[in-house]
Amino acid sequence: MPFEPIIAPNLGAAAAGQIRDLIAKDVLRPGDQLPGERDLSAQMGISRTSLRAGLQTLMAEGLLVSKHGSGLYVAKEIGRSVLDPLLSLIASSPLAISDYLSFRKLLESDSAAQVAAQATASERQHIDTIHTALQAADRIGDMEEATRLDTEFHMAIVEATGNVVSIQIARSLHELLQQIIRQNLAIAYTEGNGRDHLSVQHAAINDAIQAGDAEVARKAMVFHMEYNTALVQRTTEARFRREIIEKRQSWSEMQGN
Repeated sequence: MPFEPIIAPNLGAAAAGQIRDLIAKDVLRPGDQLPGERDLSAQMGISRTSLRAGLQTLMAEGLLVSKHGSGLYVAKEIGRSVLDPLLSLIASSPLAISDYLSFRKLLESDSAAQVAAQATASERQHIDTIHTALQAADRIGDMEEATRLDTEFHMAIVEATGNVVSIQIARSLHELLQQIIRQNLAIAYTEGNGRDHLSVQHAAINDAIQAGDAEVARKAMVFHMEYNTALVQRTTEARFRREIIEKRQSWSEMQGN
């Protein structure tokens, strides 16, 4: 078990610290259920009163949530306070979208290289399993399932780095990542060979990771992210063109033309 006996002056604070550390290190993941109070206090070697004080602290911080009748869970929306304003900013600013995609390229290309070089057999298998399911969804044109699996594929690569900061930032931006992927797939699925391009790119990333080739994995991810950036730019430009046309038409109607 990941929980350890506690010896500290403030048992409640130490219990909160231990659980907080397990969340930060991705041992406890969003949606995971904690053991019951009796079991958890026994594992930590502290009273249920002390444990309860620590759990209350974590609930106040938004790291744990209580579900009536079933216990405590790691919050699924850690980092939401960061995400909400960011979603609004990116939705309204082409520059912010560009900056976000640049950030993703840096983070995910380094992550792909690191995972290719250092991932365990089980981590590689997890990534490969998601990739296989993603390819199947692409083949039948199931855009919603492909969106979910595409997001999972990218998240699995970042998570396999074991980098606490990268994982938590990626998790907090999960909804934004899915939003961008859905938007890009909507374009790719309407183009003649857009779906095939994405499929080939994902395969190249996965193949490099499975082969343990860090440099090829990095280059494959960079190419993929640059392709996605081009898709987003086309969408943004098309939206702005529509907005300009609509405003011109509206103005023309107001003038009685």
